[in-house]
Amino acid sequence: MRAGPEMNAEFDIKNIVPFLLPEHFQKVEDAKKNKISFVHYTSADSLLKILSGGMWLRNARFMNDFSEIDHGGECLRKAWNSGSGQEFRKLLDNFSEGFSDKFSTFFDSYNHSRTYESYLFSVGEHGSEATNEDEYGRLSMWRAYGGNVNVAIVLNQTAFFNETDALSAYTVPVVYRTVEQFESYFETITPRISAILSARSGLDPDFLKGQLFWAFHFLTLSIKHPGFEEEKEWRVVYSPNHWKSTSIKSSTEVIQGIPQKVFTLKLESDPKVGLVGLSPDELLKEVIIGPTEPDYEIPLRDAIVAKLEEASVADARSKVRFSGIPLRRN
Repeated sequence: MRAGPEMNAEFDIKNIVPFLLPEHFQKVEDAKKNKISFVHYTSADSLLKILSGGMWLRNARFMNDFSEIDHGGECLRKAWNSGSGQEFRKLLDNFSEGFSDKFSTFFDSYNHSRTYESYLFSVGEHGSEATNEDEYGRLSMWRAYGGNVNVAIVLNQTAFFNETDALSAYTVPVVYRTVEQFESYFETITPRISAILSARSGLDPDFLKGQLFWAFHFLTLSIKHPGFEEEKEWRVVYSPNHWKSTSIKSSTEVIQGIPQKVFTLKLESDPKVGLVGLSPDELLKEVIIGPTEPDYEIPLRDAIVAKLEEASVADARSKVRFSGIPLRRN
């Protein structure tokens, strides 16, 4: 996994994506600086499957907010046709005649692929001191994910920020905007494309098209309604129709009664290709067991500890604890 190119104060004409997405890449830099942990709320059953087989990257259409991919597309369409978008397109056309229409046609030709062939694994930032989240977990997430026997898998950040294309899976922070708010956000991008084109010595139109496609593709897949902002979500995004990995295999699984294709990201480090921090022992910081029937707590903990030990996680018992939140499920 990686977060894309490194953030630079000045853009690199060979890699302009960070300059076009300043908020995204600043979030990456802040996360690294503050050494944040990530957390994935899920069922205890899913935890055992992750330890045995790896992380499932699921189709974006099966996300809890079923409209969110459509929302990202709508945000970008409205912004592209706004006053700021028209200025953006004019700058592109001054660079190369008809560029904006050609790019728009090219980008739109992949809308179906983007909407129906994007696969995600979602995590959230973990550890708000204001709510003792590091100790108890987040109550709203306990309520929303994992059913009656749920866990929070707290993860170290190293694997998420590997600077490698070995997996072609990319870590992207979510930005929270309404359609109207995103138009204002897009206004901040327009002067940036102007700066890029002003320094266009040797800039190839096909290269610019590819960089814009990369930026807009991941931007569309990382815009979410502000009502979900408290989740502080990040996504591992895999788009096999664009950037395919031989290491991530697909399978058909039945999840909550729905057959669907998933891609499995194995928990295996490979320093030779820049993959570090991905083995269970390196990746897993701790497991917090959510609100659970008292009679289940000890057997559940013992089962999870046994599975962690099977996955070669050191000091497994010390890494499993209870949230202690007295939440009634029914």
